Amino acid sequence: MTSCLTSLLSKQIQSLRSGGSAACEMTSVACGRLDLYYEWGIHPWDIAAAALIITEAGGVVLDPHDGQEVDIETRRVLCGNASLAQHVVSALASVKIPEKWSQLKRKSGK
Repeated sequence: MTSCLTSLLSKQIQSLRSGGSAACEMTSVACGRLDLYYEWGIHPWDIAAAALIITEAGGVVLDPHDGQEVDIETRRVLCGNASLAQHVVSALASVKIPEKWSQLKRKSGK
């Protein structure tokens, strides 16, 4: 998936980085060290607290599949500032999501 995003956005980003800890990466977005973080296959317990920190800091936490507010049970997350995150959601619309992650649906009523 990283190679797809890299090729898709290569002219618009400087680099991609992953430090290994979703919570640390997300809080780095919240404090401004990183512009954006996304991941597929993440567990709810890995992002729940960090999602709150980002929201409190004024950022957004979205589902990268559809740009809606994140549902942590779908195991997909994208966070950053509102304009950058929406730009990446739009760019990702043309990227084929791995089948096992695209089949995870939101709970009804959301």
